Order: sequence, then C-alpha cells, then structure tokens
Amino acid sequence: MKRVIDTVRQYLTNTTITTFLMNALRRRSATFATLLLCVPELAFAQASFSTGTSLLQAFAQAIFISWGPYIFMIILGVLVVMVGKGWVPMKGAAIAVVCCFCFFCVPTIVRYLATQAAAQI
Repeated sequence: MKRVIDTVRQYLTNTTITTFLMNALRRRSATFATLLLCVPELAFAQASFSTGTSLLQAFAQAIFISWGPYIFMIILGVLVVMVGKGWVPMKGAAIAVVCCFCFFCVPTIVRYLATQAAAQI
C-alpha cells in the first residue's frame, strides 16, 4: 500500500497538471494584486472599513434606486421572450415579476415619493 501511495505522490509532484495548477494560482494572485493596485478605491477599501462600506452603499444605491426600473424592464423583457418560447412556465414568470418589482421598483418609488414630499414641505 505504501508503494502505491508513494507512486501517486511522485506522479502528482512530477506531472504537468500540478505545474499547470500552481502556475494558474500564481497568475490569479498576480492578477488580483494588479487589480487592487490599479483601482485605488478598492485597494484603500482593504485598509479602511468606512471606504468599503461607502463603496458597497454606493453600489447598492445604484442597483436598487438608480438602475432599478431599468433592471426590472430588462428582466420583464427576458421573461416575456422565455415564456413565449416555452422555456419558463407562466407561474414562475409571474412570481419572478412580482419579486423583481418588489426588489427593484418599490425602492425607487419610495425614494421618488420622499423627494416629492420634501419638495412640497
């Protein structure tokens, strides 16, 4: 049994697959380091919690407030095509539309109504 384990261990250390995987890991870590150095906001976010939080808040605000209706319309259009082709059942599409409306359009409507109410006061 020990001979089999030694043979497998020797095979794994001498194969090109192991070398390829190690080189891929080195390349990925180098790519990640390059991205962090090229994007100063993200590199600084690693060191400061407040910057990371503000980046996450800006991203969430962009998705749910600014881009919300557009994302909803894109999902609605894709679902119309998919239901028409028979790829998605109508019940699943209706549930997806209601969920997308709640997640993407309701925050935008609330923000719009809050802005209008503040303008009236």
